[in-house]
Amino acid sequence: MKRTTFGFVDPKKIPRYAAITFLISGVILLVIVFAIKSYQARALADSIALPAEVIRIDSRTQGKRKNKTVSARRRLQYRPVFRTTAPSGEVVVYESQSWRLSPLYDVGDRVTGLYRAETGVISTAEIRKGQAFLSNMLFGMSAIFIALGIAILKAFKTR
Repeated sequence: MKRTTFGFVDPKKIPRYAAITFLISGVILLVIVFAIKSYQARALADSIALPAEVIRIDSRTQGKRKNKTVSARRRLQYRPVFRTTAPSGEVVVYESQSWRLSPLYDVGDRVTGLYRAETGVISTAEIRKGQAFLSNMLFGMSAIFIALGIAILKAFKTR
């Protein structure tokens, strides 16, 4: 008896299933990228540019590594703590949520902070640039998945 299927899956249709999976994954990632970008655009639109001062640089040790050859200095992460005066006259202190391997600022630096009154977040252009990395990476992955899906569909359609 010759077996032509494996359960519910027809082996001849596996490339089509793989292509559809890549296409759906790419579209889902694309939707996530647009959601992130629209949130960031709304946050930027709600922000007010104010002079801010770096009052402290916090540091922490990055999570434990299995590779003990990495020096402790490379595992340190830094984040700035900003202080500014809101338009209402209130002094706002904000600890950035963006940890980095090297500090962006020194204590006492005066920067243009983007203050969002709704959340109390103070951000800078350099911090926003680093946060854009994730959405750019997801966009690249979605483009690759969509291209792979289309390529697989075309390759097996011509057979």
